Amino acid sequence: MPTKYKTLLANEYLLTFQEKKHGLMEVIKHKKILLIYSE
Repeated sequence: MPTKYKTLLANEYLLTFQEKKHGLMEVIKHKKILLIYSE
């Protein structure tokens, strides 16, 4: 496997991981907002 391909894969993985993390943060933020409103 060429290193160029490996780095591409790694970058892709990191990107999806960061996107998932960001998505999770958005969900948590949204839930916090909902909690504040429901109190």
